Amino acid sequence: PENSPNTPAPNDEGFVQGVCPDGWHVPNDANMRDLMDFGAVALSSDSLWIVPTGDNSSGFNALPAGFYNPTTGRFEGLLGSTHFWSSESVSEMLAKHCSIEMGCNLLIDRDVTKNYGFSVRCLKDNLYSETEWTATQRKTPLE
Repeated sequence: PENSPNTPAPNDEGFVQGVCPDGWHVPNDANMRDLMDFGAVALSSDSLWIVPTGDNSSGFNALPAGFYNPTTGRFEGLLGSTHFWSSESVSEMLAKHCSIEMGCNLLIDRDVTKNYGFSVRCLKDNLYSETEWTATQRKTPLE
């Protein structure tokens, strides 16, 4: 809940459902690393970016949503970046996230204070088990 100091607990499969519907979860650090293997070009939509460099070959279709900056009290980076929260907390004040910046083919993995306003992208539970997660499937569009 908003303004709650409590972090949602992982379910039986180890996923944090949080704001996601049943059968979906907020990506954990391992999920984020798997997404990072695709690269920013494959994850980014092929439209709406100021400089469209994405081809969305993964089917993830990351849009340039920008972020809310609590220091300035403004939304920034619209059409030039997008940022996604992970379910992983580093401390009471810090959490993990990854971002895609315009013109960069790498996803940037950082720890940031939890008062920033980033997007949440839910992933389907058990889309692939660790034993099924192969290089071929990594090239398959995400659901």
